[in-house]
Amino acid sequence: TLTNSDKEIRRQAANLLNELATDFQGRIALSTGGGVLANIVSGPPKKPALLVALAEQNLELLDKVITEDDEWLIRSQVAQAMSGAEPSKELVEILIKAVQDEEESVQESAIYSLGKFKEVAAPAVPVLIKALDTAADLCAADALGAIGPAAKEAIPALKKMAKRSDPAGKDKAKMAISLIKG
Repeated sequence: TLTNSDKEIRRQAANLLNELATDFQGRIALSTGGGVLANIVSGPPKKPALLVALAEQNLELLDKVITEDDEWLIRSQVAQAMSGAEPSKELVEILIKAVQDEEESVQESAIYSLGKFKEVAAPAVPVLIKALDTAADLCAADALGAIGPAAKEAIPALKKMAKRSDPAGKDKAKMAISLIKG
């Protein structure tokens, strides 16, 4: 499980969680004990692999993994898996912490998930604006665009990004501005 003391088991659990979040067409319930990672419950999902634990039951566990696990790969995979969850204010708060991680992969995974949450991720706009000045800038521009009009405070920073010399940065910034303006 994600709480096992063996980092290899935690790594495998995080990898499986991420795969289940993106590949399965069932509802997944994460177990926090007993060595069982996931229990597949039949029934049509609203989204592929809607993770019940991610969306509703194990916010404390997710927060602990995102903020305390010493393995960046585990933090990154859990942040990425959160993109399959039903968007909520609580998950946004956890993902904001992940955007501030020292590892770029964790930041990008969290930013990706925030973008999937669209306007629900509006509380993350200030941290996403700061991410425009990091290696995760392209992901941050995408997420701000996905948030839409609720990210209007990011327009000045995106305009600055649109003046950069790299074509990818310019394009992402211009697209984000367009999406935010509607």
